[in-house]
Amino acid sequence: MWLTLLPSFATAQSLSGKTFWTLFDSLGDTSPWQPLLGKLTGMTFIDSLNYHIMSYGGTTSEPFMLNGTLGRAKLLVAQKGRLPIDLVLLENTNDINLFAPDGTTEGSLKDQPWMQGTKRALQQGPFSSLEAARQYADKNFAHVVASVPESKRKAGAMITLPYTTAADTGTCLSITRTPQRAGTIYIINKSAKVAIHVTPAMTTGDIIREMAQHAYGAGWTAIDNGDSTLTIHYCYHFGRKVRVNTMNTGMEVRLRQAPQSLEYTLYFTGNDSKEWFDPMKWTDHVSLYSAYRGLFAYLKKNLPTTKFYWVIPYYFNYDYNDPALLNSDGSINAAALKRTRRGKQWQALIKFQRRMCKEAGIPVIDITKTCGITLKNVRFFYKPSNPHPNQAAYDLWAKALAAKLKASVR
Repeated sequence: MWLTLLPSFATAQSLSGKTFWTLFDSLGDTSPWQPLLGKLTGMTFIDSLNYHIMSYGGTTSEPFMLNGTLGRAKLLVAQKGRLPIDLVLLENTNDINLFAPDGTTEGSLKDQPWMQGTKRALQQGPFSSLEAARQYADKNFAHVVASVPESKRKAGAMITLPYTTAADTGTCLSITRTPQRAGTIYIINKSAKVAIHVTPAMTTGDIIREMAQHAYGAGWTAIDNGDSTLTIHYCYHFGRKVRVNTMNTGMEVRLRQAPQSLEYTLYFTGNDSKEWFDPMKWTDHVSLYSAYRGLFAYLKKNLPTTKFYWVIPYYFNYDYNDPALLNSDGSINAAALKRTRRGKQWQALIKFQRRMCKEAGIPVIDITKTCGITLKNVRFFYKPSNPHPNQAAYDLWAKALAAKLKASVR
């Protein structure tokens, strides 16, 4: 059981000099609480490697998302041996969207752990619809799985069958001239400037696959269409402009508006290449239970001396000026919040995360119990329908986390 919030924030010797990391969504991506937590505990926080890399806004723990929780865990493990990884804080609020309005999600604790491996698009697309992609995979299973080089046939592998949808449009990138010189090109959008290293030895397919491995900012997707083109899409109807600077590489590209691309994904649930052609070792759905179990097992196996903590933040993404959520005196009705669709989803998510952490033996830090932010003063810290608090709230987060962490290591 956690100790109560301590009034003193003197540096704890057992934390001093340690390095901590955050695997968060936007609540840890360029958010200002980590430096204060470092100051209060004496720990080191490398913001240049955490912000927009280890923590990334707009992401979930969905298995296919390369910059989601699972993909960023791989980036963290890649730092092993280069930098100390003493303590890791994890969180994902966006996983609320993986729960139905009634608070349910598919799967159970019986689902086997699954951890993300490599991702490769079938060079056969894009298909005209999700159903067309699914039918092709069903009828041509052996051909689809054989398309992956033998060296890539490992646990956690994914094969995507891209398809187009008329629901929206994106920017389709095609390469009209391959690089003549080695160098770095840049794909630039509203959110990011993404560097891609290219060489004359790379084929068009190599370059497109490399582009598809990168993250382009919250709300952006980059889909390898399986025909040597890439479609970049932004979830909002504004700020969608994409441009490419090929620098002095001699590479030339063409950009055009095109239908949005999506992916039908097959997940390998086997252990190695010996099981690769077994249809029973493939599925088109990995549950959140499998993803969390795989994530925790992967981190504990690869970082056996690291201390892990799951953080439960506040969730005030409600329009708490809505009369339906207010008492007669204008105060916010807690019961009414819980009855909303978001309220049911949030309660289910927290119950799920606590359950998964208990199974994995990962302590949970619930900062809502000690920060002092309540429905009576929430308007001072949060704007309506916004899960991101102001600086004053982030300061309270850091202080609550510092106290909990120092108490846990005594």
